[in-house]
Amino acid sequence: MQYRNIKRAVLELIDQYSTAGEVISPAYNHQSDTIQKIPGLINQALLDIRTGPYPERNVCRLEHGETLSNGWKQHILPGDFWRLCSGGVRKLSGDGPQLTNEYQLLGGRTLLTPEGTYLVEYFHYPEQLPDSPADEYEFGESPEAVRIACLYAAACLVRTEDEFAYTTLSNEYEARLSRLTPAFVAETRAVQDVYGF
Repeated sequence: MQYRNIKRAVLELIDQYSTAGEVISPAYNHQSDTIQKIPGLINQALLDIRTGPYPERNVCRLEHGETLSNGWKQHILPGDFWRLCSGGVRKLSGDGPQLTNEYQLLGGRTLLTPEGTYLVEYFHYPEQLPDSPADEYEFGESPEAVRIACLYAAACLVRTEDEFAYTTLSNEYEARLSRLTPAFVAETRAVQDVYGF
């Protein structure tokens, strides 16, 4: 999704995109101030969405970590790492990826593992818009999360000027946020029991 579409959606929600059929110039009546605030508000909303009701998963491969004195490897997790998914560490072997609990997560971004190659599934922080994105800037967030973030940005922009519009937009933001649910991920594998069946 291009930033121009995000900016337009926010401005349309607060009825500041066009007047008399013409697009409002950034030089008109504080329009440029409003436009400057949009990226930061979108970023804040996406952070609330991705670290709240709608986390998004990512996977990274770990194999060449720093060797510690006890033979374990120290891996620094990616910069967008937020939290480890339940059952999110798998050791790669000849039998394919195997769930493992032989790891330690330290300090929120350092993972200690025995020797080997691992796949780590984690929830990640959202992509953030730059302070002044070009209209052509391609934003990789999901459309449903961006639509909800636009409602948040619009509500914040009218908060001090129009209580009715603020309340309407804020309520719509909260309603859509409450309906946003992550997709369930089914995982199938053979079940092993203590009896060898």
